[in-house]
Amino acid sequence: MKVVIIIGIVLLVLVSVWYTNKTGINSEFHNKQKALAVSNILDKPLDFGYKMVWIAVKTKENMAAVEILLNYLSTEFGEAHFFGTNRVVEYHSWMKSKNGKMERIYSYLGESMENIKVFGEPTKAEEGLKLFNSLSEDAKNEAYFEREDLTYADEMLVMEIAEKWGVNPTKLSTRTDIKKELGLAGK
Repeated sequence: MKVVIIIGIVLLVLVSVWYTNKTGINSEFHNKQKALAVSNILDKPLDFGYKMVWIAVKTKENMAAVEILLNYLSTEFGEAHFFGTNRVVEYHSWMKSKNGKMERIYSYLGESMENIKVFGEPTKAEEGLKLFNSLSEDAKNEAYFEREDLTYADEMLVMEIAEKWGVNPTKLSTRTDIKKELGLAGK
């Protein structure tokens, strides 16, 4: 009986290989959908839930929730980063936590030309930048807002900081050290 089962399995594998070679089927996923157009028209959130993973924190203190989560993750794994960017309202943000302690936060909202939060000393990745800081003592003087030596965060700068801290998500397809697999978790 065992011999019959083994022969059956071998035949099934051989037929499967023959069929995939004949039809050109392989294990690579090819998305045939059209690319989605980006819109800046306000809309409502989309429903989601099944076959997904998410974290929900009931709070009006979004920044505090992110800080706590990053600090927890960096306690467990040594270092954790957060990056955010939205070109419509010119929101640009980065955070770095090491060993359970927040080291750096820079969060800027260009639409209103104000910082949401600035914390910690600039990191090596930010060296040479005179980042705009509406929360600084210098910003209490109107002349501060006319300075030409200030750097205003934009999405390119967020990607540069991400790359210097670890991974630039806009360059994942050019990396040769990442093998094809289902999903990617911070390599």
